[in-house]
Amino acid sequence: MNVMYKRVAGLTAFGGMLFAIAPAMAQSSAQGPYVVGRIGSQVDGDLKFKGKDIAAPSTLPRNVDLRSGKAFEGGVGYDFGNVRVESTIGYTAANVDASQLNTGGLTTRGRTKTLSLGVAGYYDIDTGTRLRPFVGGGIDAVRVTERLTRLSATGQGSSIAGRDWGFRWHLDAGLGYQLTEKTTLELAARYAESSSLKFAGRLPLAAGGSSAATYRPKLSATSVTVGLRQRF
Repeated sequence: MNVMYKRVAGLTAFGGMLFAIAPAMAQSSAQGPYVVGRIGSQVDGDLKFKGKDIAAPSTLPRNVDLRSGKAFEGGVGYDFGNVRVESTIGYTAANVDASQLNTGGLTTRGRTKTLSLGVAGYYDIDTGTRLRPFVGGGIDAVRVTERLTRLSATGQGSSIAGRDWGFRWHLDAGLGYQLTEKTTLELAARYAESSSLKFAGRLPLAAGGSSAATYRPKLSATSVTVGLRQRF
């Protein structure tokens, strides 16, 4: 729990820093608090393993691809003009893409889910029109739930079943369109990486059977969402 407290404290400090610098950068008169909701797809994702996680007789490859999945996010923010600061909660879910992993008599199954709590900052580019591109990024405390097996017909192989809190950073870019003075429709893309993850699992033994193992993958994901921001 101490690790989680440190991550939450880090997010709080980062959010405070964003709120401190944002008013100095703001230029537009359209300011105020807002709520935001986003829905879309995680269009690409990868679990990246290394070291003993993939050493023989492990059946895990270096990279495990994820299929397209769900992406949701909601939160509150404050618009300082050209600069916005948000606090959000998000969720993603995607199944393992087994099409290239079901080889050599092995069958792969799995699903990756994330729940994130974070803060982010964005800069809106004033074009003098209703259309305003934006760029930004943020950091999250992320709770990852991992289920992954790559087993032979006899049940021999590597498996993971667990959940852990980790650290995630993300970079975002998109377009906002002002439907009204206070309502903005947005289309956004995000690239995110999650690390400091540790999952329990089983590792096959050369002589047969398996032993307990700890896996430490990194998770990367690209998502596209449509969102609506409503300023008060």
